[in-house]
Amino acid sequence: MSKRKILIVSDSFRIQTGFSNVGRHIMDYLHETGRWEVAYLGWFDQQTTITRPHIKLYRTRRNQYGNIDEIDKYAMQTFPKVIETENPEIVLSC
Repeated sequence: MSKRKILIVSDSFRIQTGFSNVGRHIMDYLHETGRWEVAYLGWFDQQTTITRPHIKLYRTRRNQYGNIDEIDKYAMQTFPKVIETENPEIVLSC
């Protein structure tokens, strides 16, 4: 049986916010079942000690200085590209 693909869209799982905690817990559970291929589009992403090397993480666009691009901070421009690349069956956002 092939894995179904899901895309989670929320605060990046690498930061500490309520939305990221919910997204991270759902992501971890779905991955652990072995039935889901999980990709994650993370708002406000930044390097932290929280890692999930088995999850493909997409970040919102950055400006020339490496800061979050205000126009794309909630992935309005990144989202269509990620959908085209990943082609998920389900998109879950919190």
